[in-house]
Amino acid sequence: MNKLLTILFGLGTIAFVYYVVMILIGCFSSVCGAGYDYFCGTYCRIALFVGLTAVSLFVFQVVRTMRHTKTR
Repeated sequence: MNKLLTILFGLGTIAFVYYVVMILIGCFSSVCGAGYDYFCGTYCRIALFVGLTAVSLFVFQVVRTMRHTKTR
């Protein structure tokens, strides 16, 4: 049960961090004067890269949590 809670907490944390990072990138880009072309091209590529990184971190956490054994 503890492993499941750890995995679910990690998923929520990674999803929240991904959401905040994408908001910050979007706000910074908008302040710098990024137009529609930026958000349709470059921003989408950034979102894919950050999203794949977040998914990779989640998979790494799941594997690490599943392999972790209790020490007595």
